[in-house]
Amino acid sequence: MVKKYTYLGMSAILVLAGCAGPRGSGMPTPRPLGRDIQSFHVSSDDVEESVPAAVVQGQDTITFRHALAFALMKNPGLAAFSWEVRASEARALQQGLLPNPELEVEVEGYDEESTGFDTAESAIVLSQLIELGGKRRKRTNVATLERNMAGWDYEAKRLDVFVETAQAFVDVLAAQRSVTLAGEAVALAEKVQTAVGERVKAGKVSPLEESRAGVELSMSKLGFRRAQKEFDASRLLLGSMWGDPEPSFTSVTGAFETILGSLPPLDSLKGHLAQNPDIARWEMEIEMREAAVDLERSAAMPDLAASAGVQTFEATGEDALIFGVAFALPLFDRNQGSIQAARHQLSKAKEEERAAETVVQRGLADAYTELTVSHAEAVTLKRDILPAAQRAFEAVRDGYQQGKFGYLDVLDAQRTMFEVMAKHVESLAAYHKAVVALERLIGRSIDVQDAELRD
Repeated sequence: MVKKYTYLGMSAILVLAGCAGPRGSGMPTPRPLGRDIQSFHVSSDDVEESVPAAVVQGQDTITFRHALAFALMKNPGLAAFSWEVRASEARALQQGLLPNPELEVEVEGYDEESTGFDTAESAIVLSQLIELGGKRRKRTNVATLERNMAGWDYEAKRLDVFVETAQAFVDVLAAQRSVTLAGEAVALAEKVQTAVGERVKAGKVSPLEESRAGVELSMSKLGFRRAQKEFDASRLLLGSMWGDPEPSFTSVTGAFETILGSLPPLDSLKGHLAQNPDIARWEMEIEMREAAVDLERSAAMPDLAASAGVQTFEATGEDALIFGVAFALPLFDRNQGSIQAARHQLSKAKEEERAAETVVQRGLADAYTELTVSHAEAVTLKRDILPAAQRAFEAVRDGYQQGKFGYLDVLDAQRTMFEVMAKHVESLAAYHKAVVALERLIGRSIDVQDAELRD
């Protein structure tokens, strides 16, 4: 009889308590930028290592796409965000669970000297907290939205890793090109020194010029070693994007000197700002803040504690069903402060959305300015200045061999030509880095067909 009543009480309490649980996967649709490249994402709690075997290193030369694949799968920061998404999913699950019931056993009237348990009264009581006002459902909704926000944070970090890797790759390309230029400078200095030595032997110029040529050759070799060290430093920085302190690759390949023929207008780029996760996330953020206000309002309604059990009278052998309810009287605390705080947080989120839009728009304007300046500079240097500097050097070099110019004229023309070459490399690096910075802001590539760096 006692078990029967206890089971009935338990069933009634569970029916009153109801059920709830999280919904949806929580991950937003990836932005177009880098969407075709697999990134690290934990799919289950038992995953310890989610990097596929297809992503392998040990290559001597890597491409832009190789670098992105390594970074998006092995970047420690991105992996941490992925685990945070899983943790937020678990928290949402926890918020949907029922409170545990309580089982209480009582014995009253025990007399150790005379009757013992003969006149005692015993009771078995099962109690359950029943949340009213939809608290558990609303609490689960808030936790689910927080989980979705973690998904947006992951997407923002994915794009950050994409851009940081792309810019680091550009730095390696530029440093590699600088090493090549420095090697060319050394080779040219050697040829000039040979030419000067022949003129000194012929008695046409002073031996002082041969000494100057030797100094210039030594300086060129120093520049070459410096360029090599800068290349090694940039290579290490790129390797750090996928957590490799000693990357095995020794070179990179990419269309460094390829740039867009014409830039898209700024207004057309503004139309894609909605793809930026730093803006897109705020719709979910505001929905979460509104759900938090709703949750705090529901907290003003007191919960119900229901209990059911059986009391047994040992003296008569009779059983009695016990049922009770208890709830707080909301006379003083109606959760007024928490409701007001949640409303203020909602207002704050709306202002933060406006601030985020302003920051992104300003960033787009700055990135576009840098893009147009570096684009124009790279085009002008390649089309006009660099050919002119090369022609000037060749003319002075040939004239020096004919005795028309002095060595200082050759040295000046040589330095000017390599300074222009170095400036061209610098402008190309600035251009490509500005491209990826702008693409991060709009969440997509500017022009997939023309951006050959992505092949």
